[in-house]
Amino acid sequence: MGLKINGSTSGSIEIDVPAVAGTDTSITIPAKNGGTFIVEESTGNIDLGPLDINGSASDDSVNIDGSGRLLVGTTSGTGNSGTKLVLHDSSTPRLRLTNSTTGETSSDGGEISLDSSNLIIENRENASTLFYTNGAERMRITSGGTLNVGTTSTTPSSCSIFTRSNSSDFGIVDQPTTSVGYPMGFYNSSGTGVGYIETTASSTNYVTSSDYRLKENVVPLTGAADRINQLQVHRFNFIVDPDTTVDGFLAHEAQIVVPEAVSGTHNEVEVWQEGEELPDGVSVGDNKLDEDGNTIPVYQGIDQSKLVPLLTAALQEALNKIETLETANASLEARLTALEGGAS
Repeated sequence: MGLKINGSTSGSIEIDVPAVAGTDTSITIPAKNGGTFIVEESTGNIDLGPLDINGSASDDSVNIDGSGRLLVGTTSGTGNSGTKLVLHDSSTPRLRLTNSTTGETSSDGGEISLDSSNLIIENRENASTLFYTNGAERMRITSGGTLNVGTTSTTPSSCSIFTRSNSSDFGIVDQPTTSVGYPMGFYNSSGTGVGYIETTASSTNYVTSSDYRLKENVVPLTGAADRINQLQVHRFNFIVDPDTTVDGFLAHEAQIVVPEAVSGTHNEVEVWQEGEELPDGVSVGDNKLDEDGNTIPVYQGIDQSKLVPLLTAALQEALNKIETLETANASLEARLTALEGGAS
């Protein structure tokens, strides 16, 4: 095997190692810790096997161990056997990320570090930190501290949490204000506020949007007493709590009288949706089944506060009737008194 070392005008040294057909050619360098360069003739790859690169730094600053792990700042690659990169520092190991427009100053680029107990991911630029799955953004933390989950929108701009799983869901904002303490606000897909939870010094208020400027076609509610009589009130217990009996409604019955108070569909079950990985022999729209072969319920729910307007209107109608009866009764009593006086 021949070996040729050529100098050049730049001062570099070139080592030519002729490959032997069908075999790998290796160069062994008898350094402090030893090392081997292996040139794979069949693929042209170069393997670096147990290797220390120290330079002017302390011993073992960069190592490739026998398991193919790159060790920085340590000679120990203990831990998960699948680990390929180990960073170690006596204080805080850091992995710095920069691009062509960022420098190496403390305020540029990004950094992953580990202190005594915390893993820290930091974007040192005035920009967002993004989290992706399956090639799409799922979450971001903006430079202003906003956490967006499932959306890149920051409406309202002053929020610290804003989440949306799809275009029909709502956002959540948690921000301090001087007038209502620390509310949690709810927003529709257009970014319009539709309610919030607020706290005062002594209570918590659950508030839904009700401003007159949001409404139209406003007319008095009539016939409330008749509708109230259609509501069926029951006593029952929930299956998971057989020892507790409560008063309430069955959602599908109340839905007939006050549909806005009830969510979901009567007797609804889960079905396979477009985009889901379908089992063999199953089509979109087919019922999903549990491990026992039973359909999976999608339960209805009720917001009983939505019954308050109907109850209020029915009570007003009842009070009006009572007042009418009281007036008639007073008139009748007056007439009877007059008749008794005349008779005497």
